[in-house]
Amino acid sequence: MFGSLNGLLYTGYMFILKIILKWIVLAAAAMLATHFIPAIGISAWNTALVFGLVFGLINIFIKPILSILSIPINILTLGLFGLVVNALLFLGATYLVTAQIIPFMPALFGSIIVSVVMWLAHFFLD
Repeated sequence: MFGSLNGLLYTGYMFILKIILKWIVLAAAAMLATHFIPAIGISAWNTALVFGLVFGLINIFIKPILSILSIPINILTLGLFGLVVNALLFLGATYLVTAQIIPFMPALFGSIIVSVVMWLAHFFLD
C-alpha cells in the first residue's frame, strides 16, 4: 500500500522538478537571446526568471487561443504565421517584464532562439 504512495510522491516530485528545470532553461534561453540580440533588454537573472514565468504563463493560456484563431492564415502561409504569433507573444512578455517596447525583428529572432533552446530542453528532459 505504501509502495504505491511512495511511487506517486516520486512521480509528483519529478513533475515539479521538470517544471522548475524548464523554467530555469527558459530564463537561460532569454539570457542567451539577450546576449545575441541586445535590443531585448533582459539584463539580470532575476529579470530573466520573471520573464520565464510570464512567457510560460502566456504560452499556456494565450497561445492556444491565438493558434486556433490563426489557423486560416497559418494554412495560407504554410505555418510561417506561427512564428509571427510566437514573436508577438515574446514581444508582449518582454514588454510586461521590462516595460520597454522592442522592435518586431529582434522579438522574432529572440523568440526563435528561445524556441530552439526550449525544443532542445524538451528533447533532453522528457
